[in-house]
Amino acid sequence: MDGIRPRQSVALALEASEVVWLSSVRPDGAPHVVPTWFVWDGTAIVVLSKPSAQKVRNLTRWPRAMVAIGDPGATFDVELVEAVAELADAPFDATLLGRFARKYTRQLRQSALTIEQFAATYSRAIRLEPTRWLGWGGPGW
Repeated sequence: MDGIRPRQSVALALEASEVVWLSSVRPDGAPHVVPTWFVWDGTAIVVLSKPSAQKVRNLTRWPRAMVAIGDPGATFDVELVEAVAELADAPFDATLLGRFARKYTRQLRQSALTIEQFAATYSRAIRLEPTRWLGWGGPGW
């Protein structure tokens, strides 16, 4: 949805957090929640996934998701994001891969992966476009 913007603390978390918790629904109705690397492209949360991952199968069948992001810390400042998922196969544009490479340099190095190896393994893009921001906690909760 155009014009849906996060509050300031969430905008900062979208830039600084290493993972989001992505929730989808399995075919039997059971919830499926996983932590995953992501980048915020200014309008959507973008995740790269293995093509055969459960989250991909779930979102192909039912393209609605919820994402949790933020630092629970002392104020429990977490945002829950309702989103619609769009799935696309590689190749990805250089801008997207560059953002992942910059954000996850340390983790890629620790995993002995180049960004090209990462993109070949996690070759399914999931673009999660927010439809609603649901604040959770925060100062004074």
